[in-house]
Amino acid sequence: SIHFPELGNYKTGDCTLIKKGSTEILIDAGASTDNIDTVDEYIKKYCEDGILEYVVVTHAHEDHYAGFTTENSLFNRYKIGVIIEFAQITEGKADQKMYKNYVRERNEAVEAGAKCYTAKEAREQNNYVFDLGGGTTFTVLDSYYYYNVSKTENDHSVCTLLTQGDSNFLFTGDLEKKGEEKLVELNSLPQVELYKAGHHGSKTSSNEKLLEVIKPKRVCVCCCAGTSEYTDVKNNQFPTQDFINRIAPYTDK
Repeated sequence: SIHFPELGNYKTGDCTLIKKGSTEILIDAGASTDNIDTVDEYIKKYCEDGILEYVVVTHAHEDHYAGFTTENSLFNRYKIGVIIEFAQITEGKADQKMYKNYVRERNEAVEAGAKCYTAKEAREQNNYVFDLGGGTTFTVLDSYYYYNVSKTENDHSVCTLLTQGDSNFLFTGDLEKKGEEKLVELNSLPQVELYKAGHHGSKTSSNEKLLEVIKPKRVCVCCCAGTSEYTDVKNNQFPTQDFINRIAPYTDK
C-alpha cells in the first residue's frame, strides 16, 4: 500500500508512506516542523512495530525534510534501519539552521544504529536495489545531480522506483526539467501505475520527455491546491495548468 498522508496544516509539502508486509518506507516528512505530530499519528496506524526500515530524504527543502529536523523528530520516534539521503546541497545551505538541525538529528539516528548513505553512494557501491520480499523491490534510480551541484535544490532530489511484479510506482521528489531529462537518459524507466508528480505539480516538472516514457495511469499531486503560499501569480500556483495539460493525454486520474 502507498499512502500520501494529510499533513495537518495549510502548507504544501511531501510525505509518502509505503508499506509492504511488516516493512515500511518513509519518503520525506514535510511540510513544516509543526506537522510532525500529525504525520507521526498517521504512520503509527500502519507501522505497528515502531521500525521504519527505510527512510528516504529527497532533498534539503523544508517542505520535504522538516520532520527530521527537531529534537523530537521522526528519527527519534522510531527505530530507523536505513537512511538514504540527497548527495548534494546548494551553496550556502550548510550554514542554514534547519540543515544543521537535520545533520544533528541524522547523526543521532546513526549513533542509535541506523545506516546512512547518500543516493550517490548507493549507486556507486551497487547498493541501490532493496528486496522487500514477495517479488517487490525498491530501487534508488540514478541521477545526474547526485554527482553535480544544481542551481536549484529541487534537482538534487533522490528518485526511487517501487516495483511489484509488473506494476511500477515512481517517486521523484521535486525534480525539475533538467533533472527529469537526465533521469530518462540514465535509467531504463518503465511505464508506471502511479507517478508522484514532481515539485507539487509545478510548471517546471512532469515534462514531456519523462511522461512519454512512463505514461502514468495515475498521478498524485502533493499540494494545497490553489494556495498563494509561494506566489500570487495564479498560473504558477500548484497544481499549475501547464502541468495538468501535460498529464491529461495520459490519464484523467
